Amino acid sequence: MLTICAISLFFISCENNIIYKSSITYESGWHKDSTAVFEVIFADTAQVMDFILTFSHRDEYRFCNLWLFTSVENFEYQTLHKDTLELIMSYPDGRWFGKKKGENLEISTYFKHAVKMAHPGKYKFEFQQGMRVDNLEQINKVYFKIISR
Repeated sequence: MLTICAISLFFISCENNIIYKSSITYESGWHKDSTAVFEVIFADTAQVMDFILTFSHRDEYRFCNLWLFTSVENFEYQTLHKDTLELIMSYPDGRWFGKKKGENLEISTYFKHAVKMAHPGKYKFEFQQGMRVDNLEQINKVYFKIISR
């Protein structure tokens, strides 16, 4: 009984730490021209946060990785951050990282860890798939979550 209470409190406290949570669904796959855009308003510049990306894909995804082009703009449309990231999605033997959710697999990664925003206001986070194929048919959802630490 004590274990169940401790686990329940852990999940409740994690849910209370969520500052922002949204997702974009791709019915026909994630096309290179379909940028995942998330707009977030920050009021507290003293708060330390983690930015987490989660990708949902089917087992038939034919690559072991995912290249991403990332960008963060502030409310004055100034680019604050632009980068290219690689997410390794499987072990060398082909087994997937992440967890199974129904027919899909989900893999999460930190986009930014222990961040404080310099100024309050609206920020735009953009994520674009950077693979060498136009459409990643097996990627069907991109989640973006911000949690306080």
